[in-house]
Amino acid sequence: MAGLIAIPDASFFIRAQQSGDFHEYLSQPGLRLKVVIPRPVFWELDELRFKDDQAYIVREVRRRLEQLLRTQQTSGALVTYETDLETRLVREQPVGEQLVSYLVQRARRFPHDRFVLLSHDIAARNLALLSPDFQQLRNVHVSSLEEWPAAAEWLLAQAEPGTVAGWAIRLTQNVMQDVGDERFQGVRVSVACDISDFAFGEATVKIWFQDAATQVWLEDRNGQYETGGYVTLTDRLPVYSDRERYENTLFLPYDELHLNPGSHQISLAANILNPATGRQIGESGWAEFGYRERRPEVKLHAAAVQAVHLGERRDQRGEGVEISANFTVDSWRGRAGEMRVYFRDQATGEQLMDKNGRYVCDGGLVCAAERFVPGQEHARFRRCVAFIPLDELHLPDRTRRTLECVVTLWAAGHRREIAESEWLAFEVGEDEPRPAAPPPKA
Repeated sequence: MAGLIAIPDASFFIRAQQSGDFHEYLSQPGLRLKVVIPRPVFWELDELRFKDDQAYIVREVRRRLEQLLRTQQTSGALVTYETDLETRLVREQPVGEQLVSYLVQRARRFPHDRFVLLSHDIAARNLALLSPDFQQLRNVHVSSLEEWPAAAEWLLAQAEPGTVAGWAIRLTQNVMQDVGDERFQGVRVSVACDISDFAFGEATVKIWFQDAATQVWLEDRNGQYETGGYVTLTDRLPVYSDRERYENTLFLPYDELHLNPGSHQISLAANILNPATGRQIGESGWAEFGYRERRPEVKLHAAAVQAVHLGERRDQRGEGVEISANFTVDSWRGRAGEMRVYFRDQATGEQLMDKNGRYVCDGGLVCAAERFVPGQEHARFRRCVAFIPLDELHLPDRTRRTLECVVTLWAAGHRREIAESEWLAFEVGEDEPRPAAPPPKA
């Protein structure tokens, strides 16, 4: 892996100091950069001390520089600093020539590293670019303060992606775990590896799933655990040093495999990506586990609806309609389910349409929904309640009318409903509409 090294001169320090904090300025591209300050830079800063118009700037630059060298050289920051004590001072030779000579010698000695000479002095930059020795090198770049973003992109393009070793994947099946406010059954995937010589500040860990028999990637259907339309687990890996150890355990609900009923052998593998370029750094071997997707069985015992009329009851969500269902589920432990209730006008038979996207299901129909997750293989929900405010039915007025609703039960991973009640009639509205409110007084 090539090291990314910047060699600044005093003029670059001064201009960077005038533009803002030098450390933050170099950190902007997200590089893990090592800044090497040869002794000629200190010498040049000392020489500039005697110029009255730059005396304060030079003192401040040197103070900050020495502070950075003391506190951040080994802190694992994105930008680290060091001095090269081997560089000898030659007072008779201009500092620009010394820096170019130093850069050529170091680039030859470390051909796998990538160097950027940072100089605001156009004469020093031209001296480097016109040097025959410099022109023979392929691992060096010259930049000014204004051109630094382009130089940072060059470093990123030249950097090798790093290496990953010591992969280990361990699976734990049939685990119950809380995800948000609900509890799901699924598989835990424990991943460990070592990443070394990675020049960027963060890597991305992804775990992919496929059918072991057909080697077809599992497609995602709801966007909850997906990358590019396929089922994945994703994690981030901050990289602060030349060698980082990654260890983490991720959880995937069985519902998110989106499998059809039957027995399946699932393969999974992990890889690490550079998020800036999408390039893969390393990939683990494959691990497998068997899983049997059972078809959920539901028995809907009863459903009831209660219209909450104006003036009779006030709910914290507003006045509206409350629908409850009594049902039993089998082969559904840890699986997310949903009760959806649709509505229609009894007189016309037309289903009510949503207008604001707050209570809506497929096809733009008004829908009240309530999720549930059984904690056992056999579970009974004696009163699963869905509520919808009266205003969300989008009725044309408050006139008393008869509506009907139907209760449907759905299982995650199944595209069709698995149980449905009869249409239940109820009344909403008032016998006589309320008089219109008087206009405000002028």
